[in-house]
This record gives sequence, structure tokens and C-alpha cells, in this order.
Amino acid sequence: RQARVGVGDPVLEPRPGPKPLPHPDPDDILFHPRRGCRAVLATLGAGKEPTAADYGVNVWLDSCRSGSSAGRAAPGRLVLSFLFYLSAVLSKGIAVTFPLVLWVLDIYPLGRLPADPRRWLSGRAPRVIGEKLPFFACSAVFGVVGWKAWGEAGSIKTFAEFGWPERIADTLYALAFYLWKTLCPLGLTHLYRPLESRDFLSAPIALSALLLAALCWTAWRLRRDFPGVAAAGAVYVATLFPLLAVFNAGEHLAADRY
Repeated sequence: RQARVGVGDPVLEPRPGPKPLPHPDPDDILFHPRRGCRAVLATLGAGKEPTAADYGVNVWLDSCRSGSSAGRAAPGRLVLSFLFYLSAVLSKGIAVTFPLVLWVLDIYPLGRLPADPRRWLSGRAPRVIGEKLPFFACSAVFGVVGWKAWGEAGSIKTFAEFGWPERIADTLYALAFYLWKTLCPLGLTHLYRPLESRDFLSAPIALSALLLAALCWTAWRLRRDFPGVAAAGAVYVATLFPLLAVFNAGEHLAADRY
């Protein structure tokens, strides 16, 4: 009918689609908690589950900046950050390692925790660590529930089916794989099958291990002049940990959506 429309005939207008949700304003998140909560919950309802964790980090940083000079985080925004984390972990299991990200941020760039673990029991360090105990408790609960659910669904392999050498080999390859695909996003696919050979002397595993060793050595050498390199590496590993074969060994090696 549209192909035969002539002069003077009514034109069929396409039905308007749904309006895109506005991206939450950072000012709403930090300075207007009620408006910020509504915006984040709206994005969660639209399938934007990582948003809650992203804004949880933002509120955490702002709570630390807004706290006292002794390093105590602002209580209200600390609670708000936990609520955002709860929303994130309810939406996606990858958020279970979010407390580790907060731990790294407290070391650098916030400087609320010393880099030396031997000093974590002195000064203000115990109080800073105590602020994250609710996050770790929530992470442990959802981690156990998720592990049991995956196991009952047959989504992950048991340690009897897939031993530690194979898990370590896949983990080394996956950590290098995501870096490589970020720098060179060619030949992408939705899922990647496991390696045919998990021999540590095979080219994929050996090259991945050498690359990761070189990156770790570089971060260690630059730890005083450029501590952000080591902090970024720690956040990278912590964020990917739930997806690595050490923790989650399934039928695929990696996925581009991660």
C-alpha cells in the first residue's frame, strides 16, 4: 500500500518507538541521592546492570572526599554506595569482586590504606577496612549462591572434571586474551571455544604467561613513580576473576561481552 501512495493520499507514518532513557546525571548521583536512585533503578530496569556498580564507585570516591580529615568516609554516601552495590550484584554475578576494587582504590589513588599489608592493623587502617566489611559479606553470600546455582545448572565443571593445571592454563590465556582483543578487536565472535592443548609449553599458554610476567614486572618497577599502573592491573584482574577458569570453568574460554 505504501508503494502505491499517490498525491493527496494519506501517508502512513511509522509508529514512534520508545524514548531512550536519559543517562543518569553524576550530579544527581552525588548531590541528590533520591533522584540518583531513581535514575539508576531506571537503567537497571532497562538492562543496564553495570551502571549500578559504576555509580557505586563514584559515590564511594565522593564519600571519601566528603569525609573527615582523619580519613572517615561520609556515612550517608557510604550507605548509598552499598545500596548501589547491592543493586549491581542482584543484576550480575560479575559484581561480586567489587569490594576488591574499593580496596585497591583506598590504596591508590585515595591513600587511605598503606600499600604495605603489615600496616593494615595500625592507625586508621582498621576503620577503613571495617567500612568494606558489609560489601565483602554481601559478596560472599551472593558468590556462594551463584556458585551453587551454576553448579546445579551444569554451567561449570567440577574440579574432578577440570583440574587445577587446566584451570591455570586457561586463566593465563584469558587474561592475555582480553588485553589483546581490546587493543586489536579483530575476528570477534560471541564465544570462544577452549584451547585444544593446555600444555604450558604450547605457544598460546607460554606467550600469555610471558606477557603477563612482563606486565607484572613493569608494574613492580613503576610502583613508586607510577603506582596507577599496578592499581589498574589489580582492578583488571579483580574484575575478571569471576569469569576466569580458576573460578568459572565452563564450555567456553572467553566472551567478547566481557
